[in-house]
Amino acid sequence: MVSDAPEVETIEIDDECVDDASQFAKEWLAKMRTILQNYPAGPGSYLEDKMKTAADKARFATWLLETWPERPDICYHHDQVVPSVLEDELAQSPPLAIHVSSFSWTDGCGVKPAPGRDLALGLMAMYLKDGFITSGDVILMAQPLAVEKAAGLPSLWGSEESALKPFSLGYLKGRARLTSLFALLLSVFEEEVSLDDLKSFCPKLFDSVSVIWVQHMRQNSKEDEVLCNLKLSTRGSLRKAANLIQIAFMVRRLLASGGTDYTTFLRKYNQQSVAAHQLRGRKQTALKLLFESAPKDYLDFFFKL
Repeated sequence: MVSDAPEVETIEIDDECVDDASQFAKEWLAKMRTILQNYPAGPGSYLEDKMKTAADKARFATWLLETWPERPDICYHHDQVVPSVLEDELAQSPPLAIHVSSFSWTDGCGVKPAPGRDLALGLMAMYLKDGFITSGDVILMAQPLAVEKAAGLPSLWGSEESALKPFSLGYLKGRARLTSLFALLLSVFEEEVSLDDLKSFCPKLFDSVSVIWVQHMRQNSKEDEVLCNLKLSTRGSLRKAANLIQIAFMVRRLLASGGTDYTTFLRKYNQQSVAAHQLRGRKQTALKLLFESAPKDYLDFFFKL
């Protein structure tokens, strides 16, 4: 059966996202997708498989510190015991800077299960584009006893028993983020991803790895940790990406205030977004119909401009 509906032409936009940097990110993400096909349980099982012994972990920890040395303009926390604060004190307590090598991915490091493959790949895509951002979204850490005992590695920060040990810190919130980051970094270490290419093509990621901002939220029991995690996860679930109608509304406001045409806006939006969040295909076609075919009077009434 032949449809009488007119053929809809998609918006023709030069794909300026496909430069050397994004091509490198795409290839690296494809490499991670291939690696994780062998680890259906997710990046945690990949990390465990590649670092079975204390010697493997010590090599990786040393490489992390040598590749991402501490920044001279930041005072890092080096003691095994990290000061904790109550939830009501978070806003008044500055976060602490901790080196990436101090965090764990093993069983017992968090109250939630390890991240799955799809979630990890989505997080990796964001890291490759925008870096590992903790300055505005700190890691809420915990210090589970199981992690401290399991690490069993000498400290990179001195011989004192109280010095912070590699891979010894756990999470109240943040396990998925750091486990995914560790898998990405391990691929550099194990899979011959060029460190020079990482510096050149993903400078935001490279620059953000050397310092992780954390707060240690004090909990009285494991039950309190679980309840707090669920509460914080519920809050986070209320934050969602803008839908097509919301985007169209914002673009209309922008145009009404003298902004550029919507194709230019769409190009800029896609440039700053990872592939999963870009406006393409049906969403792109819908915007074309809204801005080129819908009567302006109807749009003005609908969006109440």
